Amino acid sequence: MEENTMTLEVKFKVRDIKRNKWISPNIHLDYSGLLFWSIGGIHDVLLTREEQKELVVLLSTRLKDELDKEIYEGDILQWHDSKNVKTLWEVKATDSGWNPFIDDMQTDSSWHYRIIGNIYDNPELVELVSKDY
Repeated sequence: MEENTMTLEVKFKVRDIKRNKWISPNIHLDYSGLLFWSIGGIHDVLLTREEQKELVVLLSTRLKDELDKEIYEGDILQWHDSKNVKTLWEVKATDSGWNPFIDDMQTDSSWHYRIIGNIYDNPELVELVSKDY
């Protein structure tokens, strides 16, 4: 019997909070949530718990902004509607999906949003983020 399996690509980026920099894409996350550092594509080295405590894994929402840039957890978006009312939102994971995204905002063409920064590179924007979600 042929088994039908579906593979879902999980995209993420990794921030080293101790060194205040983004890590190269050769960090891999396994199904159990462990982080591995790929060395030359030949073998992976498991990062220690101490090393993992220094890293933040930010998942992709699989959505793109109006400039076709992929949106990740921790990004700060500037939303504007048809009346050009602008609001800043931080992208956060919740049990029911990604805030601030709700179905009608994702598909409603009167809403436009673009990434203007993230909570790590632009901490000054965090104070301006809407708290209404």
